[in-house]
Amino acid sequence: MTQTLNDIRDNIVKIIDENNNFLGTGFFFKRGYCITCHHNIARADKIFVTRDNKKLFAAEWLEEYSDPRIDLAILRVRKSIFKPLEVRTETYHDIDVVVWGFSDEELAHFPSGNHVEGHLAKVSCPIQWNKEMIAGKRKWNVKPEVNVNVIKFDGSFKVGYSGAPVCYAGDWTVVGIFEAKDENSAYIIPTDIVFDRSGIRAKMIMPSSGFNIQYVMDKAWQYLNNGEFSKAIRYYDKVINDPRYLDAWTNKGAALGDSGKWHEALACFDYVLKYRPDASYLWYNKALSLLHLGRLKEAVCLFDKCLQLDKENAEALANKANALFELGKFNESLTCANKALRIDPNNATAWNEKGLNLDKKGRFKKAIECFDRALKINPKWAWIWSNKGLSYLHQGDKDQAILCFDKALSIDSGNAGIWSNKAIALVEINKTKEALKCVSKALELDPLDAKNWEVKAIVLFHSEKPREAKKYEMKAEKLRKLKRMKLEPISSYISE
Repeated sequence: MTQTLNDIRDNIVKIIDENNNFLGTGFFFKRGYCITCHHNIARADKIFVTRDNKKLFAAEWLEEYSDPRIDLAILRVRKSIFKPLEVRTETYHDIDVVVWGFSDEELAHFPSGNHVEGHLAKVSCPIQWNKEMIAGKRKWNVKPEVNVNVIKFDGSFKVGYSGAPVCYAGDWTVVGIFEAKDENSAYIIPTDIVFDRSGIRAKMIMPSSGFNIQYVMDKAWQYLNNGEFSKAIRYYDKVINDPRYLDAWTNKGAALGDSGKWHEALACFDYVLKYRPDASYLWYNKALSLLHLGRLKEAVCLFDKCLQLDKENAEALANKANALFELGKFNESLTCANKALRIDPNNATAWNEKGLNLDKKGRFKKAIECFDRALKINPKWAWIWSNKGLSYLHQGDKDQAILCFDKALSIDSGNAGIWSNKAIALVEINKTKEALKCVSKALELDPLDAKNWEVKAIVLFHSEKPREAKKYEMKAEKLRKLKRMKLEPISSYISE
């Protein structure tokens, strides 16, 4: 979830009474649940929330969740149309914040509310309001003594902003509730006090784990999108034991896959499929895991399962083309790639697979055109640069091939396969010393790939070292044999 300042503006509400009098500001932190300051509603007989004063929503005061002693009111709005805002549950000090709220004197000019910028003090401080007797028959018609640790707000404001969300100016998550004691002093009730970790309100939005699950999920998603997979996995691990959060298992599987841990990823997807057998994206993720594990026939079957549920899934078709290509079924692979491109002409994977198949058929110029289409969509995909280089190599343009491999390595210098491909191109132009350096780098990065040992054998053979070449050829064959037997390679097979 990425929250914007517009989300804040569009989802704050006015708290009004039965006579349409403006009382203060509120916001939703969960679907159907609104939060505001208790002093806003203390004198009201009935409570409503609205955005525009045309459509009113009746609000029910929830005594078990509210706490007038810390100036907190929780309201239930049963037919709410308002989007909940993302809330953090840590205490923040000494940061820039934005408050968006309503006030009587500004409503004519700012019917959607207005925002002010300010800064939170470096330390918390206690605030105390004296008890005040209020005439009224409702349970909320009380103003008890308030004594709570708050954070002083430094900035301009209006009294009507009380109850407004206070947002961290870095990512617009809510870090507190605005509380104007009078026209000259304002404070922030921190969200860690509002959603205390031991009380009943904690259970309301933090069902079983003692922390804000949605925040943890959002944080994990943020790390996943940033490519920080180990951090994402740690956050998903915090919530995967709660069966209500199956998405944590799914996203953890994605993070594990992106980290190259496909066996563990597969286990995550299998777990969620027990509960969501009709979810096409899960069959796709499982198929993708099997593809990366080299279980190609199983992968094809599961891509088909995904496509039964979602016929227009271009990514599933493109990756099915990949599996079929690796199985040597080039005509079927090309058909799949073309189907994917009819659905999504901007699918880089499908253009890459079409290019590979055309290269295999000896149509190198057309293959290069396909790789160029893929690179126009995703110019940072190192493997496509490498595949383009191989097509140049196959049509005899070795210099262009090396330029493509160099471009690929500038994007991903840790890719062993590309180092091996460059080594082959260098052998073709009799630069065996440079080729040997490249293949040695490939073996350093991935000593378990038989192809790297085979390429080293080729380089040594062209260096007129046939005995050494034979030794590396035998190592490559032993690794292939272990792969066919589905055994893990052991060090004796790969040691120098």
